[in-house]
Amino acid sequence: MKNLLTCEWRKLAFANYIVPPEILEKYLPAHTQLDYFNGNCIVSLVGFQFKNISVAGIKVPFYSDFEEINLRFYVKRFDGAKWRKGIVFISEIANKKALGLLANTLAREHYQILPTTQEIRETEDRLDVNYSWKFRKKEQFLRVISSKLITPYEQHSESDFILDRLYGYGQIDEEVSNEYSISHNRWQTYEVREYSIDVDFMRQFGPEFSILTSMTPHSVMLAEGSKVQVNGIQKIHS
Repeated sequence: MKNLLTCEWRKLAFANYIVPPEILEKYLPAHTQLDYFNGNCIVSLVGFQFKNISVAGIKVPFYSDFEEINLRFYVKRFDGAKWRKGIVFISEIANKKALGLLANTLAREHYQILPTTQEIRETEDRLDVNYSWKFRKKEQFLRVISSKLITPYEQHSESDFILDRLYGYGQIDEEVSNEYSISHNRWQTYEVREYSIDVDFMRQFGPEFSILTSMTPHSVMLAEGSKVQVNGIQKIHS
């Protein structure tokens, strides 16, 4: 498929929550199924650095380094030969109007354009990664502190389930979905030591996600990331 977007995703912080699957039913694109890890349905709050964007091979001025925050969940689709493991974005937050227009128009994603900031601090023995944004005048954030030791994750682990996603899906209508492919090297992760989260999930993402506000994440991860290529979008009818 034709290359749509080339960029880097770096310092990806994940807060992963186990949720009842029924709250995701209205977000499930046609011809996909919820994907489960050890019988659990997972939603992730994710913050990361977006770097060095090229669209169809053309560099995008003023889009060299910014942050995105999103809420996502995990699906799979059988293509007739094998299962394709993918992600669905409930909502994405960035301070870049052009990116939001591109994603909302082409991929049927759900970008919100809000003031966002990032702070990545390194010392001799730790990383301090903080993604914050402002919604209705309230500051919200996802912060992760980790060691600087970077390690590969094991196959069939929870990190493998969450990070090894080669497809993205967006709902067009009850019978048709968009599918695009995501390619990158296998990521490595840092050992998380501490984290803090302050998000009004209900107001930001919808009343069905209010349960996350008082919920402790099942797990928190920090991945280094890599160069990423997003390939052209196709419509899935069956």
